[in-house]
Amino acid sequence: MLLEAGDVIPVDGVLIGGYNVMCDESSATGESELVRKVPANVALKVFRQGSSDAAELDPYILSGSEVRDGVGRYLVTAVGVNSYHGRTLTCTLPHVGRGINW
Repeated sequence: MLLEAGDVIPVDGVLIGGYNVMCDESSATGESELVRKVPANVALKVFRQGSSDAAELDPYILSGSEVRDGVGRYLVTAVGVNSYHGRTLTCTLPHVGRGINW
C-alpha cells in the first residue's frame, strides 16, 4: 500500500520503501511524539551489524496511526480483527469479532 501525509493507516504492515515517513501513533501508544519509520531492509542491516542504534529504527506501520510527513509504501501484514487496531477494538467492544452482524 502507498502512504502519504494525512493518511490514517487502515491495516498493519512493514515499511518497504519511502522517504521521511513520520507517524503519529498516539492513538495506539499514548505517546505524543512522532515516530520516524525506516524501511525494513535498513533496520535489519543495522540490527545485523550489532549497532546500538538498531533499537531506534522502526519499520512497523500500525493500523489506526496517522502519517504526518513523508511518502512510502508498505507490505500489509494484518487486517481487520487481526490488526493492531482491530485487536484493540476486540478487547474494548464486546460485540466485535463475535459474529454479530449489524
